[in-house]
Amino acid sequence: MECSRWEGQLREVMVQAVCARGEKNHILEFQLKPLHPASKVLGCWAADHNFSGSIIGDTVIINGDLELTVWYAYEQNQKTELLRERLNYLCEIELENLTGRLEQGEELHLTEEKEPQVSSYYLEGEEIKGAVEIGFTAEIMGLTKLRVLAYPAEED
Repeated sequence: MECSRWEGQLREVMVQAVCARGEKNHILEFQLKPLHPASKVLGCWAADHNFSGSIIGDTVIINGDLELTVWYAYEQNQKTELLRERLNYLCEIELENLTGRLEQGEELHLTEEKEPQVSSYYLEGEEIKGAVEIGFTAEIMGLTKLRVLAYPAEED
């Protein structure tokens, strides 16, 4: 096998790669006032979740909303009613493992790892309070350079 003048030399290769990543479990606290003074909270759930994200420096900002539905009893538990309210939230995810400068066109891949789940709810005075948990993973994809050693191909 004959040695090439390129053998063992470094080459720069442009690749599409995950250049930064971050995860966050976000807790959204809520406080609602029903139309009728509640005597008992019978159930609470989140649905119709929408979100989008944008990159600002080393942070991803998530802007989202969801519909919260609370089933409650009033008039000494003789009547029930559903309370629906749209909740908006902002969530910040700090990015880690930045690989330096991107060559061009970064792209955000945002994944909902944990669907909105009501983790607690309770009656306090005339208000229904509680929390919703949501989990996200953010990945920044972009063109970046890798350095590799170049060796000649073996001939058959």
